[in-house]
Amino acid sequence: MERYARQTTHLSLVIYFPQLIVEPTETVKKRTCQAAYKMMAQYDTVGVSIIDQLDIFITESMLDEVLYLCDFRVPDWFFPIMAERECIVSLIQDPSMVPPPLDDDAQPEPDASHHSISEKLGVIESKLSKLVYGHVENYQPLPNSMGAIFTVGEDSKVPGLWTPVHYLTKAAALKALFPNVIENLGIPEERLIPPSYVMIFEGTRAREVLDSAEQFASDVLRIAFFDGMEPGVSQRVANTIHELEKLGNYVISQSKMVVALERTHSDPMLVLSQLGPVYISSDVKSGTKEVETWFPPRIEVEEIPDPFGPPPPEPELPEGVFRDSVGNLVKEEFIEDEHGNARLLRTVLEYAPGMEPGEDEDEEEEDEDEEEEEGEREEVYDMMMPPSMPEIPPETQEPEASQETPAPEGGTEPAPEPETPA
Repeated sequence: MERYARQTTHLSLVIYFPQLIVEPTETVKKRTCQAAYKMMAQYDTVGVSIIDQLDIFITESMLDEVLYLCDFRVPDWFFPIMAERECIVSLIQDPSMVPPPLDDDAQPEPDASHHSISEKLGVIESKLSKLVYGHVENYQPLPNSMGAIFTVGEDSKVPGLWTPVHYLTKAAALKALFPNVIENLGIPEERLIPPSYVMIFEGTRAREVLDSAEQFASDVLRIAFFDGMEPGVSQRVANTIHELEKLGNYVISQSKMVVALERTHSDPMLVLSQLGPVYISSDVKSGTKEVETWFPPRIEVEEIPDPFGPPPPEPELPEGVFRDSVGNLVKEEFIEDEHGNARLLRTVLEYAPGMEPGEDEDEEEEDEDEEEEEGEREEVYDMMMPPSMPEIPPETQEPEASQETPAPEGGTEPAPEPETPA
């Protein structure tokens, strides 16, 4: 629903239940609703206007979709009346919130507009909620609000009109009552998130939690890893445990594992609660909202990775690049130094988790030369002698003929060897 809500920040709606509507008579040929007239007179004060209105039968199943994530409850005696008489639904627009049209070749910039769209979420809902209920907290109208003035029922008074307080509820109501508005957005169909809840664990327990949760894989909606516990604020650092483990021990120790579970039965919660979660949703209503906040749909279709799947295949590495015995991504290449010596240059392109600079990589490599430059360690090994000075094995060397060194001109004769006494 968040995907729809982000594209309809300028729209909302008001429903008038049949109990407030006067059916046509011989003198008045159309249906009338005093509450609708009163609301229309107030729209200018908050800068909104009606752009469409329809008379529609709202069935009980349809109402369940309209009241998504909403604690407004329609009493049972409403439904027989709603089955016989139509509601009036007004589509409301805030002209100041209408997004500018895009050129044919223009593309939205998610990163640039994300913040501004987030600021617009809930603005029009707040304006209409203040008119209907007198506040924006819930669906209980304050005295002198439209919802308090136009109530229906004898024993238990119920507001005779309704508008969504939350933008996710608004998006679901638009989808149910004005499907053409949603279709024109060009956003792929998405199903409503079922009743669900959130459990959060320390990132260091990810493996243990995954092993225990795999038996309930059909109940798991999403799993991801974040840098904190504040939904909508914390940043996602990894989608799978395989991505997380590549980030190193420090990131793992600081991360939180967020698990979204569908509330089908209590077994997953009972089992996973034995693993020391740091947070569990207080109830299904708040949990479902938290799931939407932790995992808001993107405008583009997002491929959701399988949290229990195997690690993705390693990409094909270029020639001379490989992973060493401890998992570092290493590149080897021959270079020629200033003396013409051929040497093998080894460069660490990516460190394995826990093997970042400053940690012991391998005790057996202490005798190897290491150089550090801009965060990369390079190991250089002599591979061969210079081509101009080949080393000839002793057994292949020919003995040199003995020669007498001639005396230099004008020099003295070499001293005779002493005679050996008999």
